[in-house]
Amino acid sequence: MMRKIIGFIFIVGATLVVAQIGQVQALPAQTAYKAPIVRVAVIKDAKQLTLTVKSGFNILPLEMDEVLYSENLLKSSLVVPTNWGIKIADMDFKLYGIRIVPLTDSAIHINDRSFRGEVDIIRQKNETLLVVNHINVEDYLRGVLYHEVSHWWPRAVLEAQAIASRTFALYQVGVNKNKDYDLECSVLSQVYGGATSEKIRTNDAVYKTIGKILTYKGSIFPAYFHATCAGHTEDAAILWKTNIQPLKGVICGFCKQSPHFYWKRSIAMSDIENTLGIKNIKDIIATNRSSSGRVVDMLIRTNNDMVSYSAKDFRQKLGGNVIKSTMFKIRVDKNYSGKLFANIEGVGWGHGVGMCQWGAFGMARRNYNAEKILKYYYPGVDIEMYNGQ
Repeated sequence: MMRKIIGFIFIVGATLVVAQIGQVQALPAQTAYKAPIVRVAVIKDAKQLTLTVKSGFNILPLEMDEVLYSENLLKSSLVVPTNWGIKIADMDFKLYGIRIVPLTDSAIHINDRSFRGEVDIIRQKNETLLVVNHINVEDYLRGVLYHEVSHWWPRAVLEAQAIASRTFALYQVGVNKNKDYDLECSVLSQVYGGATSEKIRTNDAVYKTIGKILTYKGSIFPAYFHATCAGHTEDAAILWKTNIQPLKGVICGFCKQSPHFYWKRSIAMSDIENTLGIKNIKDIIATNRSSSGRVVDMLIRTNNDMVSYSAKDFRQKLGGNVIKSTMFKIRVDKNYSGKLFANIEGVGWGHGVGMCQWGAFGMARRNYNAEKILKYYYPGVDIEMYNGQ
């Protein structure tokens, strides 16, 4: 018995060592893949922020190689916008933006988070600060996966998520190349927490899928994903201007274990009126549904009018954590005091397009690997190494 226990400890220890190597190991020598850089807006509209760099660094003007300032260490310092530019502690930079470049592999600490790579601090016209993290996509994904799926989930899910997230990120790089950044750090893109959010198992999933993306007919595409589809994924063409076979929607019978499968909300009509900017609402009616069962269009009846409203906008206005999906039924009732309430019963969480994350979990529990999961939720795709196209 003692030998078995010792053997088990050795195996676990060896696994952790391998995973830890995956956390910091460079790209495999046999591949020519060079991880592209993504630009992530990690802070927007800040009146001030706290900056710390615990190693050597340079400060440069944006889009120039001239070194404005070089130091071995920057203790916790306040950064504020000024009438003429940006101020860090007692250093005044009469520029609209600066770039902080660490001279080692050390992270840059901003407020309560740490970021690998380089950081731009940009003074906006409204005298607020925009912070953009320039980071290679593999390090970016290490700060993403923990927020998108549980790091304790089966490895097949983690690897599928890494490939989908890498595909989505690199597609956005192409779409947003003329903007200040490619991605946000919230659910508007993918949730990104920087180096602070890295875990051994999710880092290992990034490493094991390094450089792999999804393509359709040779082209990268926005590989959307969501938490729970509740039976059928959605056609992306209904929500966005994306009409390709991998995003047309599939039947999913794998996400029934999701804690977000069923949900209910009761919302005072006065709150809905204030949020939508529509007065005297008397009824809300779902008038059109997609083939997946999600509400597409709604009619809002007031004292004097009937207002058309999209379910997508209705959910966005009230909040994605309030109206978890557009697959719902809605009924307007009066309470005991005569006040109107919208009683909503729904299933699923998220926009419903692409990979269902809880469905991927269910598939992995049935021994589907990452490739089979991805090709199920994105029919017709290939998995290949990113080549910069």
